Amino acid sequence: MKATFSVTDSMGRVTPVTVTINFNHNETPNDWADPRDIITIGTATASFNFEGKVYSLEVLGFRDTGGNVVKTIYTNENASNSFDLIVKLVEGSGYQLPQTTGNVLANDLAGADGGLSVIGYGVGSSSTTYTNGAGTQVVGLYGVLTILANGAYTYQVTKNGSQIPADAREVFSYSVRDGDGDTTNSTLTISVNPVDSNGVPVHLPLTVDGTDLNDSIVVLNGERAANPDRLDVAFGGNLLGEVTTSNGGTDHVHTGTSYNKGSADQIVSSGAGNDHVETGSGNDVIYAGKTGADGFGTDDSLQLTVAQLKAHHIMTGSLSGSDAMLDGDGLLLSVDVSSSKADVVNGGSGNDKIYGQSGSDILFGGTGDDYIDGGSHNDALRGGLGNDILIGGLGNDVMRGDGGSDTFVWNKGDTVSGSLTKDYIMDFNKGSGSVNLSEGDKLDLRDLLDHDGSHNQNDLKSLLSVFQDNEGVHLQVKESSTASVTQEIVLMNHTFDSLTGGSATTANQVIDYMLNNHMLDIDKP
Repeated sequence: MKATFSVTDSMGRVTPVTVTINFNHNETPNDWADPRDIITIGTATASFNFEGKVYSLEVLGFRDTGGNVVKTIYTNENASNSFDLIVKLVEGSGYQLPQTTGNVLANDLAGADGGLSVIGYGVGSSSTTYTNGAGTQVVGLYGVLTILANGAYTYQVTKNGSQIPADAREVFSYSVRDGDGDTTNSTLTISVNPVDSNGVPVHLPLTVDGTDLNDSIVVLNGERAANPDRLDVAFGGNLLGEVTTSNGGTDHVHTGTSYNKGSADQIVSSGAGNDHVETGSGNDVIYAGKTGADGFGTDDSLQLTVAQLKAHHIMTGSLSGSDAMLDGDGLLLSVDVSSSKADVVNGGSGNDKIYGQSGSDILFGGTGDDYIDGGSHNDALRGGLGNDILIGGLGNDVMRGDGGSDTFVWNKGDTVSGSLTKDYIMDFNKGSGSVNLSEGDKLDLRDLLDHDGSHNQNDLKSLLSVFQDNEGVHLQVKESSTASVTQEIVLMNHTFDSLTGGSATTANQVIDYMLNNHMLDIDKP
């Protein structure tokens, strides 16, 4: 008889294996003394190839009504029975059972009589009655033990990992005899611990596409988790996966266990909706997509106010108050509790490129030299550690560079004629030194004021003005001499004197100082 079994690995991949099984059918006389027919199963194995390695499947027998595996079954006359066939994966060229070896006599001294040898052993404590001579197998709870007369032993695990509890131990006892016939007993204890295999790295570049509406995407550093069966969503064996929902609802891809933290470059495109994207190490490119999209063109009304952005906390893995965009109250939030909508992106480590695109975005570059573009609407940008480039884009934005020499950029098209755009820089760092402050932060208005490169610094300086109040120093920008102010940049918690290091500094002196010390660029070379 031929039977086909399905072998399923931990990744959910199924391999069919066909085994030819021989049966011995003993037809009895069917009289009152011997009414049952007897069927005995023969030894049957089959080999199959999986990912270039050869494995073997062995048919063990039938499972009887008591759950035991037996080789022989009985059926009464004019009756029928059904039994499950039990198989297991056995050692072959692609699979070996885990084992350990040693010698129980390695640390023993023979004494004057000499000639130590193992004469018997069994399962359990030293009070065991030994029925096994040296060299035979003893079956324990989780495996089999063989001890030779010279003390050399091999213990081989035969149970599945799921059948072995944590911190499991096997205890065997053995008897040793010396040269003149004296005997003594001792024990051998073997620790048996199931271990999860490491995760399999995903071939990169990796693209994760979120569907419309409210998405939550967590990219696990571009690698599969250590326990794929713990994932709510697991990609297939060819390492290319796609997650699609039928109703565009909230998606979660997460794991309840640890994973190997590889690093690689990734491209993450989250699509429309309110997204939460976190990446690990590596140089990533992230497109947050449109915020609050519902298919009816209402995106323009779904944005955060500057006040909300100032009070918003970006998830950095720390509970310290310094993680707040402004208020430092020690809370850790990932989305606002109001009805307003926002994309939340955490770039992790690496030199990342993050594009907020349409809608209100809360973008954190993490460690590395990051390029962060908020796109349209009101955004909150935080560079993290590194020399970052932050572009608020169109809308009233709140920006924080954190450690490193950061550049805040305004481009042509970031303002609207006839209206005032007001951006806040929370931690503008003037650097150190008195002449060249190139290690500090910089305001880059070159594309905004000198888009075609036809102007010089002296002409453009007349388009700038500054004043100070309790918010900080306000830099106001006009795009032409006849236009009204369309862009205002607030350097929070600064004064004229704190920017220049002087005293009684005037407005004109502030602008000159920033231009001369690489704190402000307004014309292209």
